[in-house]
Amino acid sequence: MKINFDKIFLGILWLMTATLATTFWMNTKYGFNIFSSEHWAYLSQLQSQRTNIKSGFYISLVFALIVSVVVLYFLIRPRFRKIPMPVASDTKSNDVIEQPTTSIKQADKQRTTQPEQDKDKTINTTNIPQNVFGLSRPISPMSGTVVKDMTQYKPAPMVNPSQNAEQREIETTKKIDEIFGNAGYTVKKCSNIAGITHTAFAIGYNQSVWVGLTEKTAEQGQSVIDTLVTFFSDTLGETAEEINVHVCIVNPAKDSVSESDTLHLFSTIDELNNFMTENPNTEPEDFEPEIFEAFSSYIDTVTNYIGKH
Repeated sequence: MKINFDKIFLGILWLMTATLATTFWMNTKYGFNIFSSEHWAYLSQLQSQRTNIKSGFYISLVFALIVSVVVLYFLIRPRFRKIPMPVASDTKSNDVIEQPTTSIKQADKQRTTQPEQDKDKTINTTNIPQNVFGLSRPISPMSGTVVKDMTQYKPAPMVNPSQNAEQREIETTKKIDEIFGNAGYTVKKCSNIAGITHTAFAIGYNQSVWVGLTEKTAEQGQSVIDTLVTFFSDTLGETAEEINVHVCIVNPAKDSVSESDTLHLFSTIDELNNFMTENPNTEPEDFEPEIFEAFSSYIDTVTNYIGKH
């Protein structure tokens, strides 16, 4: 279809070119405009009065018409590819037929001579010790020869403990995001906070920020709070005091103790779910959507900056 459109457009372009060239020639040579109806009417009047008209006038029109049609034909004519078909010769077929017969004869000769050669080459394996270099191999009860053990042992795949821990951390982080979302909070993406790569991040209507971690220490959770509070203070000044940062750690490391009201420790993911269910994100009475949208845009800028540094 694309090739047909190309030919159509090329043909239209050629007809326009030929028409303009013919018009230029007739105007320059004979002062005749082929697009003017008055000129054609004047020409018919001269022909009816049998007035002599230069033969070159008619030759020019006929020549332009023939050239236009011929060139248009060569532009849009179909072109077919010639694919040569291979022809098998009789000599090759005869060789193919004769070759199996000769190979069959040679195979028959080898069958007759093979048993005699095998008798000379047989080795008595009954006298071979079965425990050589401390290795024992099973013996066939019928022939007394050593049976080859075909059992193949495949090594167990190596398991990297760090990969399992990272995968478990990623799955738990996704569950924390779902818990934040089910509680009505707006979930955000943050790739890195205080050197911690897998974090759940969400914001609330009352300008609260919630960060979810898994299998981290209380010190690491406090460093996340300090990082965010410092960045908010540097960029917003005194207004940063209105932002409340909370960090939730699921399955914290041993001997982790929370000494802050904004650092929450949960032994299981279900405890976090119950806590967020009791503390959902509810709209305050003086809620203003424009202020929350501005706060959300500001948090997006913060997460993008912190995630790259």
